[in-house]
Amino acid sequence: MTVWIQRSSNTSRTQPDDEPVTVDEVKSDLKMRGINDYDGHIKPLIQAATQYVEEQRLWKALLTQTCIDKFDDFGGEFELAWEPVQSITSITYQDTDNATQTLATSVYELATRNGAGIVRLKFDQVWPVALSHPDSITMTYVAGFGDDAADVPVSIRQAIRVLAGDWQLNPDGDTRIPIQVDGLLSGQAAMRILA
Repeated sequence: MTVWIQRSSNTSRTQPDDEPVTVDEVKSDLKMRGINDYDGHIKPLIQAATQYVEEQRLWKALLTQTCIDKFDDFGGEFELAWEPVQSITSITYQDTDNATQTLATSVYELATRNGAGIVRLKFDQVWPVALSHPDSITMTYVAGFGDDAADVPVSIRQAIRVLAGDWQLNPDGDTRIPIQVDGLLSGQAAMRILA
């Protein structure tokens, strides 16, 4: 059986306040304990390394965050952009009268396939008719490994530490990513093909 899978072309996230790695952890790796002169520089490096790992390598939300994906029309299944998906908050759509409607949870369910969150119809349900317009369907959901840094797999946290530390030590160096980062992230990469 062939299943039509839609992928979002428009996605956004609300970033968490915390990072999965602390300044003290990176300073410890760099043997800089007790030296506070660089704290203000290391924190943005951690943020940039986290963003790189999430957006360029894994397509995974590390700490719990709210994500919004937009789709053009109902039909088939919907693959959510960010994983791991914890829950669906709401699915809203513009009906044919251009009024916003909220889809009842009795119509759809959340499943996973190769790590990706999939929204699909429950048994014996049908999708409503939505306005045929770009981004007429909005899926709001919660994704991430958990609320605390300890919920994020150790290999991902270590990759961020290596990357932030490398950027601290080589601020004007080449732009190659340390080979350790690839090794640490290899088992965590998304197992799907992005359109």
